[in-house]
Amino acid sequence: GGERQRAAVARAVIMSPEVVLADEPTGNVDWEMSLRLLRLFTELNRMGKTILVVTHDMNLIRAAKGHGIDAEGLSYRAGDSYLCSVEGRSNQQLILMGSQGRSYQVPAHGLPSARGNGEPLSGRLDLGDGARIVSLMLGESADRYVLASSAGYGFVTTLGDLSTRQRAGKAVVTLPEGSTLLPPLANLSEHDRVAVVTAEGRLLLFPVSDLPQLAKGKGNKLVTLRGEDRITAW
Repeated sequence: GGERQRAAVARAVIMSPEVVLADEPTGNVDWEMSLRLLRLFTELNRMGKTILVVTHDMNLIRAAKGHGIDAEGLSYRAGDSYLCSVEGRSNQQLILMGSQGRSYQVPAHGLPSARGNGEPLSGRLDLGDGARIVSLMLGESADRYVLASSAGYGFVTTLGDLSTRQRAGKAVVTLPEGSTLLPPLANLSEHDRVAVVTAEGRLLLFPVSDLPQLAKGKGNKLVTLRGEDRITAW
């Protein structure tokens, strides 16, 4: 399992061999440990060691035709699991949000079939060191979404504002240090209200109209957070 893999990597580093063969080093460990291992291999390579890594990218994507598909019930390769899904038409804009607050775009009509295990997004996008896809949005350019960070800041934007042709995506949400990107809220009107819940158990309800519409940025403060308190749901 993962513990044996970590021990094997530790032994390889201690012995300081000239060549390190890592066969599926991230297959049985969690996402955070996978990133730490890959950063370690990169550093060893910079020190002059020869590194051969055989692994798979967990940022996979695929598409299924039809409605009411049970995305969580699809088959997944070993070490992989369901993250999120979105329904729409193949001719609509597909926007992917990265954990670092950047937006990416891929053509929905060109995605591999759900009959397979998916295609690594690394072949289409440059996510950057340590970044991963955390949410999906599919719709028309004028569709409105609310984006926010767990630090308590957010704003309204449109899919058109998130659109990009760059493999490296574009900066959209400014994330304060230690915060994460919350799942986007879709198709809210000016008359809708948003409820946020914090880790300390506080609840705040406010109208969407209180938020500014921006193409990028930090946004307005949604709720005043004390100390280490963070938004955990909305």
